Amino acid sequence: AAGSSGLQVVDVSNKSTPTVVAENNTISPRGSVSFSDLDSNILYVAGGLTGVHMVELITPTIPDVIKTLDATGVGHNTFDAKNLPGTSTVCSADGLAGIQIYAGITEITLSSAPESVHGVAVSGDYCFATGALGGTQGLYVVDLSTPTSPAIVKKLDLGGLPSGIAIAGNYAYIVAGNPGMYVVDISDPLNPFIAGQTEGLPTTGPIAVDATRMRAYLGTVDTAGFPEDGMKIIDISNADAPVVIATTDLPERTGGVFAQDGYVYATTTPALLNGDAMLHIIDVSAY
Repeated sequence: AAGSSGLQVVDVSNKSTPTVVAENNTISPRGSVSFSDLDSNILYVAGGLTGVHMVELITPTIPDVIKTLDATGVGHNTFDAKNLPGTSTVCSADGLAGIQIYAGITEITLSSAPESVHGVAVSGDYCFATGALGGTQGLYVVDLSTPTSPAIVKKLDLGGLPSGIAIAGNYAYIVAGNPGMYVVDISDPLNPFIAGQTEGLPTTGPIAVDATRMRAYLGTVDTAGFPEDGMKIIDISNADAPVVIATTDLPERTGGVFAQDGYVYATTTPALLNGDAMLHIIDVSAY
């Protein structure tokens, strides 16, 4: 996701010389890009004011937007989007409208949704969203077992500014600014609880988790009170006591992070948004 440069497809088979092989500049994505299903070759792209875009990648060099959910984008600012694997149900994080659920052609705004949502993740029949309602920050659990009748079934109060969220196994990892990163046990979605927390980790950037290596990777966003100081690598092997084990250089603002096989792929944009987006490939195998 390259912002105003559109969606870019990058060949990373050679990590030292990644190459842009295709782009689609008809959309201006922000935040994360998520695969709905590796077999379906469909991407769900958070497009800010333009809604959620479905991009077909049957041929990676020809990324084709096959559908846009909420094409008008009126009253929306989509930060993140995830779909329920194996279904056409999409849960999106909206900075203006809260939690948006797209069930086929039906768009649903939950009446008691948070006023501002910045991150979503899915597990089982549930969507987990981070946001604020009436000034109270927290984690919201949405039951999607009946996609056309979604419902918020639980809220867990969290301090700070919950933003990025990633799920691995029975845990959700949530970036929350000054309080650090929360580790939330979601083994029972109706009764989530804080299992652990890092202290003194002031970042509101995105997060990725490598469940195989038991590491979490936190990007940075250079905003007031949250200085830009590199990507954090966190050992999450003990959910009760996550530990920051390294900080790697990562300039500018982090738009998204993805971790796989000892590498982290991070996109960044200049703090003043007046330059080109960049892709960074970081070897984290030593950690």
